[in-house]
Amino acid sequence: MEKTVQGDYGVVHWLEEHLIEVVPKQGIEVSGDDLALIYQGIYERSNGYYALLINRENDYSLTFDAHQQLGNAEGLVASAYLVYSEASAQVAEYNAKLARAARCPIAVFQNRDQALVWLRMHLQRYEAQQQAAAKHGAKPG
Repeated sequence: MEKTVQGDYGVVHWLEEHLIEVVPKQGIEVSGDDLALIYQGIYERSNGYYALLINRENDYSLTFDAHQQLGNAEGLVASAYLVYSEASAQVAEYNAKLARAARCPIAVFQNRDQALVWLRMHLQRYEAQQQAAAKHGAKPG
């Protein structure tokens, strides 16, 4: 099901219907407005919920307002940072700490397969919760 969208900020790959990889461009600074547009575009194409693999193969930065939005997008179930160096891991850990008010879990991985397993687990958990809520007449969400 893979499809790819290239934008000014980088590349978004749909690995599965609800599993998306984001690869920001080298050297870009992502603002809160940029991040909101990215989240909204992904949400609209992912049928209401999704998990993100944020690939840190390139160096990029986030503004303070972007940090405050991490993990709080509509429909975002979980975020995993994929890092390739100790420096990148430290930046990702810092981003995760700044996103402490996030509504979804955020984790840092050095292994792509482990990150994807973790994201799929969170997607399955979310889907099970939605099915249980629907079965009991509660509004999913």
